[in-house]
Amino acid sequence: SRIPLLSPPSEPPEVLSQQNRVAFSETQVQEHPLGSRADALELLQAARIVAKTSSSIKKLTSGEGALNEDDSVSPAWRGFQALTSCLQEYGMITSEGNVTDIGAMVAAINAE
Repeated sequence: SRIPLLSPPSEPPEVLSQQNRVAFSETQVQEHPLGSRADALELLQAARIVAKTSSSIKKLTSGEGALNEDDSVSPAWRGFQALTSCLQEYGMITSEGNVTDIGAMVAAINAE
């Protein structure tokens, strides 16, 4: 008596679906303008910094931060000072107000 030869099982539909999703995502990444940039990793790091700092900026502009708040100072100016402070803290600008390399990358992300 011989043992019958069976064909190998086909891929489960869940695996095929996941493979299609991965292939689609890889194509999207390659076709995206960031995918062709040499500084893509630095831009992604800058984006992460922006995401982390957005809550700090909101706190500072709402008056919860450690800025010296004077009633005679307009809320817009306090917001500007808070934003400047946050950008300096995360290395986006220098204390003189000059944009750093990482700050320029963040600006590029916001511009796109």
